[in-house]
Amino acid sequence: MATPTITPMQTPFPDKGQSQAAFDYNVDGLMSLFDSLTTELPITIDWMQDRVNEVAATAIGGDLPDITGQATNMLRLNAAGTAAEFRTPAQVLSDIGAEPALPAGAATPTGTVIHVAMNTAPAGYIKANGTAVSRSTYAALFAAIGTTFGTGNGSTTFNLPDLRGEFVRGWDDSRGVDSGRVFGSEQADDFKAHVHGVASGGDANSGGTTPDLSASIRDDTYYTESSGGVETRPRNIALLACIKY
Repeated sequence: MATPTITPMQTPFPDKGQSQAAFDYNVDGLMSLFDSLTTELPITIDWMQDRVNEVAATAIGGDLPDITGQATNMLRLNAAGTAAEFRTPAQVLSDIGAEPALPAGAATPTGTVIHVAMNTAPAGYIKANGTAVSRSTYAALFAAIGTTFGTGNGSTTFNLPDLRGEFVRGWDDSRGVDSGRVFGSEQADDFKAHVHGVASGGDANSGGTTPDLSASIRDDTYYTESSGGVETRPRNIALLACIKY
């Protein structure tokens, strides 16, 4: 289709004080312009549609559907990415509301453990509190962790890991730092074996003397006074442990 042409006005609009003849001449030109637009506007719109189609078709490597009557609709590539299609406003809203498919590996894996700064589990997670839960309701989680943390009732349930009040330690996995550790097993608190030195010499309170603790043979055992709390722990903050199901 040829590029449309519109007949311009012969002269600019008249200035103040211009003669009646000049004014009539420009009114005639303006009317001519309107007549030209009436004739050429549909042609111009068709021409613009053709240009849009050409540009879009070049961009996606294919032809676009007819855009007649599609003023309120939106254009998108189809699911295969090979052609364009129109979507109504309702369809667009439905598309937006639908959860998009994530590429493989992008979703959080089932069985992932997180700590959250709230006292309820977020959507898609359940508290890691050792509870026995349904093997069918939480089938994906059961497939991921099995009965590692408990067999439940042995048939229809299984246990979640119980991370309440626990510090998590990385599994040794044959490194040798925590040798013989079974994956998912619990471990009680402990001190590494050590000794405390006790100085020998005069007893300032009684005027007597303490035994020579450097002697190779000792018949008595001496202890330091007990101090501390009910467990050994570092500084910490309590958060809620949850597991993805």
